[in-house]
Amino acid sequence: GRGGVQKANGEDGSIQWSVIDRWPAHSGLVEAFAQNIEATLAKYSEADRKDVTILFSAHSLPMTVVNRGDPYPAEVAATVYAVMQRLNFSHPYRLVWQSQVGPQPWLGAQTSDTVTNYVANGRKNLVLVPIAFTSDHIETLFELDEEVIGESGCKDSIRRVESLNGSPVFIQALADIAKAHLESGVQVSKQMALRCPGCTNAKCEASKDFFSSGPGGIAGPDALTAYKERLDIAHPRGGVTQIAAGRQEHGWIDQNVRRRETQIPT
Repeated sequence: GRGGVQKANGEDGSIQWSVIDRWPAHSGLVEAFAQNIEATLAKYSEADRKDVTILFSAHSLPMTVVNRGDPYPAEVAATVYAVMQRLNFSHPYRLVWQSQVGPQPWLGAQTSDTVTNYVANGRKNLVLVPIAFTSDHIETLFELDEEVIGESGCKDSIRRVESLNGSPVFIQALADIAKAHLESGVQVSKQMALRCPGCTNAKCEASKDFFSSGPGGIAGPDALTAYKERLDIAHPRGGVTQIAAGRQEHGWIDQNVRRRETQIPT
């Protein structure tokens, strides 16, 4: 509620926000993914390993979001390319998309369809990499493991790479990212403040302004007041958009600023 927002900003306005909003090609992140992929490849026989195709699977987006200019697909692709570069492009690969919901068009190709088509064409040694997720959850443990792989008819030749979870390399990467951010003195990246070219969502605009306005680009008490006022205009029944930094839930701090609306008591 409103009291919680005020506490988050400090009763006297003394708490200021800064944001780590994206790091798709950080060397530690790339290394953590690469090591997990190498561990999975090692489970194949030498002959089968040569025939492996790597499928990087990320959470899809509705095409209405993609067509507004959301940078998420490009930034996930940047991670994929950096990981394959670290692996010296040892295997053919594709970036595919999972978790489509509803009948409207979503970004593809879909992971499940890709696996089905490759298997039908005789390409059965597949390695699935949950690239836009940092920990195991229903979209890895059930959707990928039970549905995509379990129903493929090739459970012995299709393997999923372990999620980052408690990887020491990944944890060190998070520490390095936080340390570099604190030492940089930069509160908000220039990219964070930029709206998608086709964005018409007033709440999104207010959210970005909240983080990118104020002294030195830090969201202070004035920005909080303006933020709430703009939300009242955008959504008269009252609400506050809570910012979740981190899609890769998608757990990693994310390309997309996800929004969750909660009621404010009046």
